[in-house]
Amino acid sequence: MLTVRPRAVAKLRIVVKIGTNVLSQVDGSIASHRIAQFSGDISRILDEGHDVLIVTSGAVGLGRRELGLDSPKSNTPVGEKQACAAVGQTLLMRSYQEAFGKHGRKVAQILVTSDDLSRRQSYLNLRETLERLFTLKVVPVLNENDSVSVMELEDEKSAAHVFGDNDKLSALISAKVGADFLFLLTDVAGVFDFNPKSNAQAKKFSVIESLEVLDSISTLGKSSAGRGGMETKLAAAKAASLCGIPVLIDSGLRDGVIWELFSTRDEKQETRPGTLILPGHKLHGKKRWIGFSTVSQGCIKINEGATRALVDKQASLLPSGVTDVVGSFSRGDVVSIETSEGFEIARGIAEFSAPQIKKIAGRKSTEVKTLLGKNQKHPSSVVHRDRLVLLQAYALKKGSA
Repeated sequence: MLTVRPRAVAKLRIVVKIGTNVLSQVDGSIASHRIAQFSGDISRILDEGHDVLIVTSGAVGLGRRELGLDSPKSNTPVGEKQACAAVGQTLLMRSYQEAFGKHGRKVAQILVTSDDLSRRQSYLNLRETLERLFTLKVVPVLNENDSVSVMELEDEKSAAHVFGDNDKLSALISAKVGADFLFLLTDVAGVFDFNPKSNAQAKKFSVIESLEVLDSISTLGKSSAGRGGMETKLAAAKAASLCGIPVLIDSGLRDGVIWELFSTRDEKQETRPGTLILPGHKLHGKKRWIGFSTVSQGCIKINEGATRALVDKQASLLPSGVTDVVGSFSRGDVVSIETSEGFEIARGIAEFSAPQIKKIAGRKSTEVKTLLGKNQKHPSSVVHRDRLVLLQAYALKKGSA
């Protein structure tokens, strides 16, 4: 463990996401010694005058063990998973409270659902709460409210557009609170070119300097206890990167890892711990919310011409470029924009409802008034460029494939 004391810096804000496999013992019980280590490291950072927020996993697994239930199966009822989350959440927070209490620190539990971050007003209210907790020197501990939210618990298909084992939640929260760094703690020592658990020759990326490199990495496989894996962590890293936030991924199984990452956060040498992912183009304000709202309310499919117009010209999406509409959404909702191959290249705020877009799909903007009613004023675009966020590296690589 490094003992280097970080140089004097301006006040920083750090989000630490702790994965299920880091918090759990082999038998499924809580790894109290690791939480004790984390609380010690974080308290040292707080003593330096910085802010730290924790995004934690582990409630479902802990609840399952407490209730004496068998290992999870693919057909486990959602209600059972929700019950496990409700029981496990109390155990998880008690462990954090006891560990930080030994350092004279208080913690606050915050449970969120995808809807909380999808609705603009809820999004702003949560930010106010977090800011107040920072002012009061309280450590916020966030988790998805699995006892209420069922989308991620149901199956992989429905989980595709939600948090993804709290990984994406950590990126969204990082953007929300204006974090300077996001630490993702998992059970591997960073990002590798191959899965290090199955390939002893796998090489670690010490630094990833661009979104193009990030997009080129394919690490398959899920963790044994959690719902995510390295794939969801890379997706979270990309979201944070597009919001201008550096990401550090490392093993939470190593003692002192948080303090080590904090002490070496700016180092770019090959010998640095974990993997540092440098930020890309920075989104601000409402565009952060649009681009990384936790769940899109629907999907608009577009043709190749519209794809090139969005990617190459940063244009608005016009009715003529729409080929299909998936889901039910209203005007003003955040929607995904996908190519015919199914690649999500952008997100934006819909100027029309789903039924209206179906009526005008493939037609010229001059026909909109005739198709939807001459007595109403209608915009010329389906999604205006000022309310559209291009998922840049992914779009450039995949959108015109």
